[in-house]
Amino acid sequence: MVLLQARIFSGMGAFQDLVFQGAVTSKLLRFSVTQDGVARILYLASVISAEEKPAWQAFQDVLDFSVKSAASGMLGIFGLDILSADIQNGIQHFNTQDFSTLLINHGRRLQVGQRAVIRYDQVFCLLHKRVAADWGKIEVASHVEIVNPGKTRLLGFLKRIIGAAGQEKGIYLIHDLGLLPAWELEQEMQDKKLCDFLQQNPGNIYFYRTEGQLRDILVQGCHPRESGDPAESKANSAGFPLSRE
Repeated sequence: MVLLQARIFSGMGAFQDLVFQGAVTSKLLRFSVTQDGVARILYLASVISAEEKPAWQAFQDVLDFSVKSAASGMLGIFGLDILSADIQNGIQHFNTQDFSTLLINHGRRLQVGQRAVIRYDQVFCLLHKRVAADWGKIEVASHVEIVNPGKTRLLGFLKRIIGAAGQEKGIYLIHDLGLLPAWELEQEMQDKKLCDFLQQNPGNIYFYRTEGQLRDILVQGCHPRESGDPAESKANSAGFPLSRE
């Protein structure tokens, strides 16, 4: 239930359950979600523009310092999956000592094979104890892809992650961590091939979260409303209920 507190999922619907199922690839995460008794699969792809790589590197440096500090106070080999992070606002309030202490406390309670979802402000991660040892080590997987918008268009990116998901029907969420979006949705939607591709898979829902806003790519890109607040829509492109953020 901890993951329900992550802002990146707000506005998508009043989920009763949200469970991390694993990494499909190093850059694509799979979740199960439940809303009004309906279970669906959600895929999360976190990205940041190559132009904002320094901001991501700064966050990683802070994270790595915390993890190394925590490992010195833990026994065993652990994996740490970063599921979601707000690097724009979260890093301003990130206290390396507090985060290290949080990891140590959770790590001490875990037996080999056990996992724990950890929240520190808007950083959500999964700590997994892999092997018992008389020393500590934490292996971090951040699951964020650095993209060059000039070389990777939104259409190509969507095709790639859907292919990696085995064409599975579900919700596809692209979370842009940057201050400036990797893709300008209005510009990308000028490519008719993108709308054609989205409309070929009517059972899917495609979200793009950037600059703190959640956008339904199909509804707001291929079928923009003439007036009104998009957040007032009661359902998105696949009829899956939405809620205000």
